[in-house]
Amino acid sequence: MEAKEFLRSLRVGNLIQDKNGNLEKVSSLQVLNDVLEKINDDPYPGFYQPIKLTEGFLLTFGFEKRGVEWCLSKSIIDFYYGNEDKSSDVDAYISIDVNEGSHGAEPLLHILYVHQLQNLYYALIGEELELPAEHFDSEE
Repeated sequence: MEAKEFLRSLRVGNLIQDKNGNLEKVSSLQVLNDVLEKINDDPYPGFYQPIKLTEGFLLTFGFEKRGVEWCLSKSIIDFYYGNEDKSSDVDAYISIDVNEGSHGAEPLLHILYVHQLQNLYYALIGEELELPAEHFDSEE
């Protein structure tokens, strides 16, 4: 993911990592003239990078392994992550129960990073998709 794209897609509440691999939660973003100047009061946003979405993160977020896919059911929305046959670029699907039992799966392209999954989850559910506190340094 390009740095500009990564910085534009961040929002307060997202998980990021520093260059040393330490996890941090975005608590503040400061923008000046449409340019991201600071993340968490750090004047060097290039120090941070996206976190690759792995099975470990899916498990920690509460997803369950179902065959070759991972699933998280929340309200009327089922989130599926996985690509059984690897024949397409689709990594994630959502299925929304619109009419009590009628599902329609909608493919989502390239959900590759933790903050992308968090943003999608927040947009659809209205809640943060968060890691338990033990995943962070004791400073927080």
